Amino acid sequence: MDTDGTMKIIETCGNHPNMGPVGEIRLVDDGPGIAEDVLEQIFDPFFTTKEEGTGLGLSIVKKIIEEHRGQIDVSSEKGLGTSFIIALPVKE
Repeated sequence: MDTDGTMKIIETCGNHPNMGPVGEIRLVDDGPGIAEDVLEQIFDPFFTTKEEGTGLGLSIVKKIIEEHRGQIDVSSEKGLGTSFIIALPVKE
């Protein structure tokens, strides 16, 4: 998301079908969204759509979350915004 727009951070707890009890963090913005043709690549190392940068940010984020036995999902619609959902297991 560029400088214009709004981002919401929503924290919840719940049950994940594959992970059991989880804490969820949702990052939701109303920015320009991510084009459908690149959405599946955004977690790939060195993938970027920007002129500057390494393309490592989201791949590192995903690796850290997975090392904590969690999962990250993304949904986006061009022109309407993007939503990332991070689910991390919690002890009962």
